[in-house]
Amino acid sequence: MRIELTFISPDMVHFPRSYNSALQGLIYSILTPEMAAFLHDEGYQHENRKFKLFTFGNVTVSPLENRKGKGLLFSFILSSPVNRIIENLALQFMGRGFFTLNTYTIYPEKVTISRQPVIQGKTAIRMISPMTVYKTDELKRVTYFRPDDPEFEVRISANLQKKWEILNQKIYAGPGLTFRPVRIPGHDQLLHFGSKSFVKAWYGEYWLAGDPELIQVGYDAGLGSKNSMGLGLFEILSSPEGTV
Repeated sequence: MRIELTFISPDMVHFPRSYNSALQGLIYSILTPEMAAFLHDEGYQHENRKFKLFTFGNVTVSPLENRKGKGLLFSFILSSPVNRIIENLALQFMGRGFFTLNTYTIYPEKVTISRQPVIQGKTAIRMISPMTVYKTDELKRVTYFRPDDPEFEVRISANLQKKWEILNQKIYAGPGLTFRPVRIPGHDQLLHFGSKSFVKAWYGEYWLAGDPELIQVGYDAGLGSKNSMGLGLFEILSSPEGTV
């Protein structure tokens, strides 16, 4: 399920190049303290890993004229396969008078429920926010994979199966997922989280084929890793019956 949160600021909010951490903090501040603490500290367990099971997209901004000069209307999409996360966020969003984003005071304008597309077994997608796939070795060294690396497909499918198992509380035994790049940008997107932390992630267009339930999980929870940092959100371009 997806919703779009729209805010008004009487001031011109300046978004840095990598604002994911600020938006993530805003989301946690909107949730009830109990829900925020659960997602931040516990999450949804799968073996030795924890999943937050939500993601969000990039900010869309529109300047506004007001009595004090120029303000800003901005919005972003938040997505989760867990309805209680969405419901908690939407109720808190509309029930509060204002929020804080960095040093700016912002006000809730509206919450919009996004239309649910028909998910088929063959789907072309475009990344709304970049996705990342990586591995960490025993020395905690991180290797990031390009979307055209065969390991990328393996890890995308395995990640979705884990999320499916959390949501369905049973072992996945379906056909899995095929992932194929259609258009990859010339370079990765380097996102900064804090002063020393960064993630390599990718926009682009891709072809998904296989289990519609896995594609649905990816649509709701995000593709790849670090979804709760605003990575892995995509839109569906088409769901053709034929093959590519």
